[in-house]
Amino acid sequence: MQRTRKPKYPEITSRDRVREPLAEYFITKDQLRERLISAEPHEFDEVSSIVGLLRKTPDKIYEIGKLLGDDDPRVINTMYSIFSTAATHAECRAQVLYFLLQKLKDKNFKFRLNALSAFCHIVRNKVNIMPAIPEITDRLRDSYPEIKRVAAQTLGIMAESRVNISIAVPSLTKALEDDNGGVRELAILALYYAVRAGTDISIAIDNIAKNLEHHDKSVRHQAVSALCEASKRGIDVSKATSNLVKLLSDSEGQLVSASISTLLNVVQTADVNTLEIITKEIVEFVGSDWYHSQGERNTDSYVRAFDAVATIMSVVGLRMNKEEREVA
Repeated sequence: MQRTRKPKYPEITSRDRVREPLAEYFITKDQLRERLISAEPHEFDEVSSIVGLLRKTPDKIYEIGKLLGDDDPRVINTMYSIFSTAATHAECRAQVLYFLLQKLKDKNFKFRLNALSAFCHIVRNKVNIMPAIPEITDRLRDSYPEIKRVAAQTLGIMAESRVNISIAVPSLTKALEDDNGGVRELAILALYYAVRAGTDISIAIDNIAKNLEHHDKSVRHQAVSALCEASKRGIDVSKATSNLVKLLSDSEGQLVSASISTLLNVVQTADVNTLEIITKEIVEFVGSDWYHSQGERNTDSYVRAFDAVATIMSVVGLRMNKEEREVA
């Protein structure tokens, strides 16, 4: 019995066949589908047939999306590769973004995660995706902590690039109550970059302050950094005073120094009651074991703390004298 020879499929990386229609060029859709969904981003330039096709007829993205189907999350990698390829048509990129937005709502956890990761990479490349902010923000309420972390990270990268994420501030504030420490940390970091970009995060101050007592030192560090930055930008963080003074007894020297710096900003505009609280706690801090042990271990840290404490006491004295004269 004569053995039937299987047809030899053409290589899809050949640059000589990019003009061929998609349906006619590929012998089987399965071959194209498997090649596309298994391609890594750095390998995708090899798939020049698709790149050439998209450059000439960007509407073919729908055909490719239909071909790849909705049952394999690796399709997200393919779409991101299409987007990031320099030869891809601008209209095609817009359609890829629309495709990714739809996948942010997918029932499949992997689709949502992969789509968010793709947006994260796109943002890192300084691409403006402002229309995607509401959809990315919605993922902060996802049931999977990993997705919430990536959503917060993506918003943080956008804010770091000075993109206005003010519409995400309420959801980021709510995320500060999440059970997952990683979600809290990245949400605070996003708010930190947001306030640096000029966004008002006043509604988040209370929740940020509560995280100064979190068991994870990384969360505490992000929280005090965000409060310090907010106080520099003129945002009232006096409500966080009680939390900040508690941080003076923290075992982490950097956190204590950051707390002192923030209190230094607070005393500039604080009321009399807040000034009295800060004065009392600072006096106790000066006599604490931490303060003196820093002088033995780290002269620079000791000097910085001493200078900050001296400045705080000076400002407190001036402010209280001013208040007393106004009352008189």
